[in-house]
Amino acid sequence: HTGWDHKWTEFHPGFYMKDATGNFYDKNGWHDVIDLNYYDTGMRQAMIDAMSFWVREFGIDGFRIDTARHLDPQFFQRWMPQVVARVQAAGAAVPQMFGEVASRDLAEVSGFVRNGGLQSVLDFPLDQALTEYVATGDASNLRSVLGWDDFYNRGASPGGANSNVYSLVTFAGNHDTGLIYANAYSLLEAEVD
Repeated sequence: HTGWDHKWTEFHPGFYMKDATGNFYDKNGWHDVIDLNYYDTGMRQAMIDAMSFWVREFGIDGFRIDTARHLDPQFFQRWMPQVVARVQAAGAAVPQMFGEVASRDLAEVSGFVRNGGLQSVLDFPLDQALTEYVATGDASNLRSVLGWDDFYNRGASPGGANSNVYSLVTFAGNHDTGLIYANAYSLLEAEVD
């Protein structure tokens, strides 16, 4: 998605999803963004061009792919190898590209790495498990999450890197989940009440 003020809305309106009346929209009901049309070949090419430009010209070393969970995994399998090929042809380093798959379901999250073509994802299951452990001292969920490590392993990925649990982006809170200490405090308050 992009913001409503992105120049593509004016110059390339076909790059966006539209409702039955021809208006831009976001399928999640978010009012500050509008959905890109990932089935549009022109939009895909423009995205490849833009990402390649930033890597080649400014040495950008990574991209966070917002709401990757809501995109067609086939898009990543076709798109990421093209970005990698373009930047390698220009002699630039392959950027880290990780997706935001905002889910605590280990099978779903690991599927985006194993089968979905992403190099890496934000480790939402670990974030939740760490929060629970800090709040309660119970490590059972943390043990369970760590036991799924092999589900992320699959060797060389279409994104040009070895995909495994060690390439996941570990975080302890963000704008979607809140900060770990605030979440842990909320869990503790709930237990006291």
